[in-house]
Amino acid sequence: MTRKIAISVVLGLALIASFGCFKKSSGPSDVVNEFAAAMKAGNYEKAVGFMSDKSVNKASEAFDMIFSFAEADPDMKAEFEKELGVSLDEFKAMNPRQRLAKILSMSPEENPFKDIDYSVISETIDGDKATVKVKSGDEEDEITLINENGAWKIDMDM
Repeated sequence: MTRKIAISVVLGLALIASFGCFKKSSGPSDVVNEFAAAMKAGNYEKAVGFMSDKSVNKASEAFDMIFSFAEADPDMKAEFEKELGVSLDEFKAMNPRQRLAKILSMSPEENPFKDIDYSVISETIDGDKATVKVKSGDEEDEITLINENGAWKIDMDM
């Protein structure tokens, strides 16, 4: 009897897998859509997760330079700490993804990304690089993605 149960469980899992019930990896257009949805919702930690390590590190380095000036100016330091909700030392102890999410959360009181309206026009994949063309109003833009450790990530030039 126990053998029949085990065989039934194995067959059931095989059927589930063959019908694609397990989550498939997201394509470049899916990543752009998920990134935009996270930004619109103000979920910056999730949004930053869709960005390449290179993009996150470049942004973090740029903000490090700005915050180094703030450390030399007590008034500027106090203002940044007020906006960040943490001390500059706590901020510097965060990893680059946490820092970028924290910076994005410093936006004005109302989420500036909530009204983003766009549509994906096309997607082109060339090896480990992809381009997703989007349209917002009358403007078109291309978003570059790279395949990083098996997942598509937005790769921004900063």
